[in-house]
Amino acid sequence: MSKYGTKVATAAVAMTLACMAWGQEPSPTNRFIAPDGTAPPARRPSKVAPDFRDVDFSSMAQVVAQLSGRTLVVGQGVCALVTASWQTELTGEQFYQEFVSIAHALGFIVVEQGAVTTIALDARKKSSSCEKYVNRQGGDD
Repeated sequence: MSKYGTKVATAAVAMTLACMAWGQEPSPTNRFIAPDGTAPPARRPSKVAPDFRDVDFSSMAQVVAQLSGRTLVVGQGVCALVTASWQTELTGEQFYQEFVSIAHALGFIVVEQGAVTTIALDARKKSSSCEKYVNRQGGDD
C-alpha cells in the first residue's frame, strides 16, 4: 500500500467506528436522567453564608426551600422585608431554622407538617402593613 493509501484506510476505519458509536444508546450508568425518566435532584451547596438586604419574605422563603429541600408555603397577606446576614456558614437545615426564627420574630404562625412548612398571618394581628426585620449579625446568638 502506498503512503496515502494507509492514511485513507485509517481515516475510513475511524469514521466507520465513529458512525457506529453515534447510533448507540448511552450506557445506563452514564446517563444524566434516572432510569425511571426523572431528572436527578438539584445539587445544593453544603453550607452557605446568607446575606439579605431588604429582601421580600417570600423571596427569602424560595431560597430557604431550595437550600433546605423543604416545601415552604407562604400564606396570603404574609409580607415582610428582611435584612439579615450571618458571619458563619450554615447548612440548609440550620438556615431553615433561622428562617423559622425570623418568621416567629415577625409574628407569623409557622405550621410544620412533615416536609411542608406553612407560614401564615396570626388571625389576632390586624396590621395590613408590611413588616420589617433587621438583624445584621444573624446566627450569632
